Amino acid sequence: MNNIERIDKVINYIEMNILENIDFAKIASIACCPISQFQRIFAFITEVTLSDYIRKRKLSLAAVELQHSNISILDISLKYGYESHASFTRAFREHHKIAPSSARDENAILNIFSPISLQTTIIIKKGDIMLNYELISDWGHHPIYKNGDRAIKIFPSNTPYSKAMEKARAQSLAFEMGLPVPFVYGVQRLDDGKIALEMDYIKSVPFPAHFLCESATEDERKKSFEMVANLLREVNVIDASDLNLHKLSKVITDEINETPFLTNKIKEKVLALLSRLETGKKSLCHGDFNPGNIVFDGEKHWIVDWDAAIGDPAADACMTYFYAERWNAEYADAFLRSYCLNSNIKQYEVLAWLPVIAAYQVNIQTEDERNFILEVINKWY
Repeated sequence: MNNIERIDKVINYIEMNILENIDFAKIASIACCPISQFQRIFAFITEVTLSDYIRKRKLSLAAVELQHSNISILDISLKYGYESHASFTRAFREHHKIAPSSARDENAILNIFSPISLQTTIIIKKGDIMLNYELISDWGHHPIYKNGDRAIKIFPSNTPYSKAMEKARAQSLAFEMGLPVPFVYGVQRLDDGKIALEMDYIKSVPFPAHFLCESATEDERKKSFEMVANLLREVNVIDASDLNLHKLSKVITDEINETPFLTNKIKEKVLALLSRLETGKKSLCHGDFNPGNIVFDGEKHWIVDWDAAIGDPAADACMTYFYAERWNAEYADAFLRSYCLNSNIKQYEVLAWLPVIAAYQVNIQTEDERNFILEVINKWY
């Protein structure tokens, strides 16, 4: 089951049970993956969080019912899960920009949020030719579509063109260094305003499908993360001294400084720790290496998403460890042991970066995960 199928099934469950308390444990069961991971998948692909989707659908249906019935506002608010007239009115006004009582006006304009329907094909214009692209991967941040021997990776709608160009350049550098990445043809702006990176099509399946499939054993899943470690080590052994890349420590510092979720006091402590950990190493770093960036063609694993930076490989490995640990602590340990086994990096050197990486990634997590990370950070400091 791919992510489009997962989301479609979950949306169907939500729509069928919209008047009930939506059970996130049931959603995890339907999606066949941990709820925290599904929340990330849902937000990346639909560009709305799972909780926001449920809230917007309830407020939209409530508005339609207000317009077309004589049911009292209080009864409708209770029907859609609000505990009081006041709480419903606040939420309704925030979403629709009018009070519930105004929704029954003949000329009322409502902000109706329809059920999401995901595209499995898109049409892209190249010159005078219209090409039909088929969805082939929906793991990670970017859906990937293909037409013939070419594929396009579509970035989220808020991605600056310069950021897409940086990713294209990083992937091109990785290709030139012999790493297992598809060849990049360039970046283009689509008719809907989104930006896409065009590259070779690799006939493959997303790597996470291997360790998420029901038939996979725990041992096979651990070995999958050992393979992830081998791939990352292959990246990190490259000396990037002569490459014009961003410093990983600078990328981390900028993200921490800009986050609104950390106090200035904690930012100072985290950045002081980063300064102590910084070794001046100039290894090639991926910058966001996780299973969602990997596909498997039956013989070989390929890396299909790149951030690329120059810096300390222990920090790069800690990012992957931090990702794996949210899946399963045993997977994370399997990754860490394998990564350090055949390198000159010790496990404690990787783990020392955890407070910094947690602070760095607090911006990109779902609300539940962010709250958990903030609790951990506050205990550290």
